[in-house]
Amino acid sequence: MKYLDLTTCSIADGKGFRLVLWCSGCEHHCEACQNEQSWDCNNGYEFTDKTIESIINELSDEYIYGLTLSGGDPMHKNNVLEIFKLCKKVKEQYPNKTIWLYTGYRFEDIWIPKNSVTNANFDLERGLRNDILNHIDVLVDGRYVKELRDIALPFRGSSNQRIIDVQKTLQEQKIVLFES
Repeated sequence: MKYLDLTTCSIADGKGFRLVLWCSGCEHHCEACQNEQSWDCNNGYEFTDKTIESIINELSDEYIYGLTLSGGDPMHKNNVLEIFKLCKKVKEQYPNKTIWLYTGYRFEDIWIPKNSVTNANFDLERGLRNDILNHIDVLVDGRYVKELRDIALPFRGSSNQRIIDVQKTLQEQKIVLFES
């Protein structure tokens, strides 16, 4: 996995002051994307154990609400294994910090509902995406759609994108939107 940047103290990428990891790699290629340089999964820096250490250290500041994963797409096939490991480590170290994740995928394309796992619908990539859901708090899903752009919307660029409370959704087994 590669990443483009690690931003400290963002207030635009989720609730509160946040640390943001900008992942490389995106297959969605949304028209008028704000971050086209992130499409190529070869752009940026190598994501290493030192990167994880840096993220864990940055999150130790009390005023940082949590981690936001953006990009590119953290759910890109080249990213899911490292993103899963990172989310697991962050939640172990800081269970009260929130993790937000932005993806061009829709929740329904990631989620494997309870009691529906079969060999026919399971592959490692989809399984890792589903496992990531177990470790994050909020998912902003859906491609950016230029025609639906709305700068008045908090934490998203177009009106088709949803801000999903992941843990409530998993508990209730239906989409529950995040209320700020």
